Amino acid sequence: MEPGFIDTPDSACNRMDNKAKLLIVDKYQSSSDAMAVTLKSLGYRIVTADDTQIAAQLNINEKPDLVILDIRIPEHSLIELTSALLASGSAYVFLLQHFNDIQPKLDEGQSSLGFVVNSDDHTILLSGIESALNCARQIRYLHKEEQRCSKSLKTEKAINIVVGILMERYNLNRDSAYELLRSKARSERRRVIELAQEILDAHSIFNQLSQ
Repeated sequence: MEPGFIDTPDSACNRMDNKAKLLIVDKYQSSSDAMAVTLKSLGYRIVTADDTQIAAQLNINEKPDLVILDIRIPEHSLIELTSALLASGSAYVFLLQHFNDIQPKLDEGQSSLGFVVNSDDHTILLSGIESALNCARQIRYLHKEEQRCSKSLKTEKAINIVVGILMERYNLNRDSAYELLRSKARSERRRVIELAQEILDAHSIFNQLSQ
């Protein structure tokens, strides 16, 4: 198996997501024109750029599923672009014209999803792209799960604090305090967290006035 995202051709082609949008950034765009034509013919939506600043803007506007960066982009420009991609949460891979192009820049791109090779053997190119797309999807899913869990923890924390306030103020046990909060929210047709946050904000303001 070759280094990088090389999968078995059959499995890669069977998984191919023809709706995926790819942004190809190549200073020498003529070298990737044939690749772009091939990918378009297979159903990929292709956006191209021969300038890193334009690429950064296209990344924001087009929201590609994967950005493919030619390894021959000047190092300073490449660093600036990859920093912008990371800041926006975009997934990217390096495009190699040959396997021996892998050093030294690829070693510095630790945040990339690896590389794809602009090979005449389309199965190598496609399996690399599909493997990178699969990784990108997994990363996006994990990121969303992390955000969901973080939001859930914040919600639980706010409700727990308000339940504690109600327990202390009305001399209630935990279940009764939560039921009081839930009943009040239901009577006002509001979510429990909305009412809890309002109580928490009011309690915070009251404490500030008391100081």
